[in-house]
Amino acid sequence: MKKIYLILIIVLVLNGCSLNKPYATIENSLRDLSENEFKYINDMNKYTIGDFKYYELKVEGKKLDDVEVREITIPEEGLIKHALVEYEPNIWALLKSLSQDNKSEDFFVYEYKFLLNMSEISVDELRDVLDEFEVRIHIKTKDGYEIEEECNLGLDLSIIE
Repeated sequence: MKKIYLILIIVLVLNGCSLNKPYATIENSLRDLSENEFKYINDMNKYTIGDFKYYELKVEGKKLDDVEVREITIPEEGLIKHALVEYEPNIWALLKSLSQDNKSEDFFVYEYKFLLNMSEISVDELRDVLDEFEVRIHIKTKDGYEIEEECNLGLDLSIIE
């Protein structure tokens, strides 16, 4: 019985150590609109729900209180929007964004949500436009723990259906 308790304590201590490590995620996806989202679009008689997609990019890091290197490279939402509209003016690229990255806090978040009119552009063409943009994250703690993440927005685009 003592062995079981000892093993349990070791597992809990090891899990506790890993729970305090910083982490970062990059979510880069294209998804369909819900019926509820679609009903808020003007000119609904002109379009069908299948004409629209949401392109969403979320870059997030947490538990960054013991970090000595904190480098986040993310394209400005205006540059992405400009590239999309330049490629296909009818895509619209209506944008909602949120970002918070104060070095004194133990987290960061960048979130872009583009409503795209996809009736004049294919998913492959969208990938080509997004291919020029990348997200890079480099985090290093004082004790040497390191995170390096890279994401090419075109190549690494997830399609959610």
